[in-house]
Amino acid sequence: MATTYIKHLVLNSTIALLMVGLVSCSSSTDSLEQEIEESNGLISLSQSQFESSNMKLGTTKEIDFPTYIQSNGTIDVPPEGKATVSTFYAGYVKNISLLPGDKVRKGQAVLTLENPEYLEIQQDYLEAKSKLAYLKSDYERQKTLNEEKIASNKNFMKSEADYKVTLITYETLGKKLQMMNINPKKVSETNLTSSITLYAPIGGFITKVDARKGTLLTPAAEAFEIINTGHIHLELRVFEKDVQKIKEGQLIKFKIPSSVDDTYEAEVHLVGKKVAGESRIVEVHGHLKNENESNSFLPGMYMEAQIEVESRKSQVLPETAVVNVGNTFYILVLTSKEGGNYKFEKRQVEIGKTANGLVEIINASKLSNTDQILVKGAFNLITE
Repeated sequence: MATTYIKHLVLNSTIALLMVGLVSCSSSTDSLEQEIEESNGLISLSQSQFESSNMKLGTTKEIDFPTYIQSNGTIDVPPEGKATVSTFYAGYVKNISLLPGDKVRKGQAVLTLENPEYLEIQQDYLEAKSKLAYLKSDYERQKTLNEEKIASNKNFMKSEADYKVTLITYETLGKKLQMMNINPKKVSETNLTSSITLYAPIGGFITKVDARKGTLLTPAAEAFEIINTGHIHLELRVFEKDVQKIKEGQLIKFKIPSSVDDTYEAEVHLVGKKVAGESRIVEVHGHLKNENESNSFLPGMYMEAQIEVESRKSQVLPETAVVNVGNTFYILVLTSKEGGNYKFEKRQVEIGKTANGLVEIINASKLSNTDQILVKGAFNLITE
């Protein structure tokens, strides 16, 4: 009997200890909202609660708070950063090896064309060159005879006309050869070519290829498009109602939707002078502040931007200090700290704009510069 009684006693004690442990564990896992006390409109919490929740006190501060205009646009390059490769004289594509994405340098050979008509132009050039030597000699001889009253004016004028017409033909054909990238000085009876080479007018990357081997490339067609990404800029679209606030040199902060965690900076370089379309849009041109970031972008990329148009003195708090409850905004102001216990008063505030993790407090005049405000941890303490 005694043995049985002792066993029951031990079992009951064990159950009691387990129940105490469970209650203790349940109490330790209660949320901060369950642990704080509220009375007379004040929120109280202990020093240990304050520290374990990594709370922090702070005050309002006055800063030059920026005002932004929202905008969007695209990444682009200036006109001199874009070029097309085309020909002045039609020809069949003989050699082509470049693809979109290939890098080319200025003056690099990119395409070879072939056409028998190129030979005819060189032939005409050589004939004009040959005639020119004889006609020049005859012109100078007739000029001397005319001055000495030996030959008639008619003969002199004819020789002068023949010489000058042939000279014009010779010079014109020489310019045509240069436009075909054929050096006139190297053209001779034994050095004629039926092929011409096209060269890259700028350095950059091939973005479009329209030529195909064996096809006829006409002067109206484009063989390649080249874009130089060395100088990226922003083309922003701003509504007419906002454009008067925008000035050259203002800061632009922008993001690429595919990389929303990264913010880049530029500045306003030019403001358009024309309102376009039914949407009443004005183009604003921006330059990157750090040109080394150009490699991060591609022409045509969409981006979202903020243009800093002005700044004003404002009282601000960290965004973490302000809690939104049903579109009403509150902060917690420390009223007392006694015996390691904190007491906070919930106050309604009116907020303005936000920027860089700070929020503008419109009715900051109702706060003292010495008021201690819970700037970190308020979200867990303010409830509806």
